[in-house]
Amino acid sequence: MTSYLIIFTFLSLVLFPSCHPEQKRSVLKNEILVASGFPIGKIDPFTTGKGLGANLIELIYRPLFRIGRDNEIVPEYAKNVKWKKNRTVLEVTLQNDQMEDVKKTIRESIQNQSSGFGHLRQNLKSIQQTAPDKLEISFNKFDQGILYIFSNLPIVEYSHAEKETGPFRIQEQNDTLVILKRKTPDTYKINKITFKTYPSARRAIRDFVAGSVDFIISADETDFEVLNNLPEIEIAYLNTNLLYKVLKGPKYPNPNDSKSWQKLQYSLLEKKPFEELNHQYISALFPVPKNSPRYDEIEKSVLDIKPDSTPIMDMPQTPLTLNFLDAQGKDQRIALKFKRFLEGKGYKIQLSGLNPSEFEKKVFIDRDFSLALIPYTVKDPVFSNYLVFHTPKGPGSLNISGYSNPKLDAHLEEARYNPDPAEAKEAFSLAMQELMKKPPALFLFWVRTPLVYRKSCRGFDLDADKFFSSLKDVTCEL
Repeated sequence: MTSYLIIFTFLSLVLFPSCHPEQKRSVLKNEILVASGFPIGKIDPFTTGKGLGANLIELIYRPLFRIGRDNEIVPEYAKNVKWKKNRTVLEVTLQNDQMEDVKKTIRESIQNQSSGFGHLRQNLKSIQQTAPDKLEISFNKFDQGILYIFSNLPIVEYSHAEKETGPFRIQEQNDTLVILKRKTPDTYKINKITFKTYPSARRAIRDFVAGSVDFIISADETDFEVLNNLPEIEIAYLNTNLLYKVLKGPKYPNPNDSKSWQKLQYSLLEKKPFEELNHQYISALFPVPKNSPRYDEIEKSVLDIKPDSTPIMDMPQTPLTLNFLDAQGKDQRIALKFKRFLEGKGYKIQLSGLNPSEFEKKVFIDRDFSLALIPYTVKDPVFSNYLVFHTPKGPGSLNISGYSNPKLDAHLEEARYNPDPAEAKEAFSLAMQELMKKPPALFLFWVRTPLVYRKSCRGFDLDADKFFSSLKDVTCEL
């Protein structure tokens, strides 16, 4: 609705200019430049994607459908999507010329195990074309993960010269730059978007002040105080689903000590040791973003669980090693603050700063750690928590800590596989309660990313999951 109001406002300015000669017609920009502190990364629909490129896919490719706030299916590339046979068959209605493109996209995704398809192999039964414009995707049982995966599957039009299904195509790309151009020019919106990685925030600010940069997305806690006095700019924060947590690993000396870990989680909320990060974080009680459906209900049920008042007597006598990414300035500061916090509770902590390859090998491959500081994105709360905290099955599991809780498993399975939406939501509330009774990790905070933009630019969304896709609706005045 907001984008429609914005478009109507500018249409009225252009088509029905004021009768007063002193009021001028708005002049709109045709292109914008977004300066980023993040690396560009690949823009490939068949990889999980890293860096900025993983976010830009939404501007270039469209999914079959999207998921609404109450888990309803909202068709996107498809004309219609509906469940059949107790939600074990997904019927997709397409334009006739889209059928082969959609089937090939799904086959490629399954073959590459991209978009999470590797976790659905056991449930995927068949993919059959039942009519010139209808495709039936059958599963052995209903799976909430199916909705998440298909709503994030970028459809590629192999039958067209320009394979992109979204409004933009890639005009140019290298390690530090990507230029997107709108396929069909729009008089009232931006038609060209340049994303450029800057080596320093200071240089990005310099170009912003000079007028060549329209947005700055910072990768660190950059101080933008120098810009506060400029009347034409605004400073805001993108709310993300990126959660920082400290995970207990297989090397933890007493992995069954859930009570002390539970007390530490509540103590984090009371003491707020990361308060100096100012506006750049939102305290996390459990791994569900605050913008998720029924968050308030889940939070209330979790807050009703209070740790007992007995002191923590079973402190590990041997030092615990906290592994973190040494190359990340933010992670260094978080690790140091966390060390002081835990030592104040009687723990002995050693810090181990590792480069990316060492961290990946030790934590994700060898899984040889006692504690690890890890940021991870919670895209879909049910599916994400299932993948990360359900008892691991096989070496490909994302549960790298080996955490196992049969009660949590049962609640997560019902939340993921129950076709009744109300019962599934209730099961997930119970899963979060169980997670707080026996925490597998300490949940620190949700990250907020600094954003600087010109007040003359409108139409974008401050939710980080929607910001990049909303750039297609941006209008900027000169």
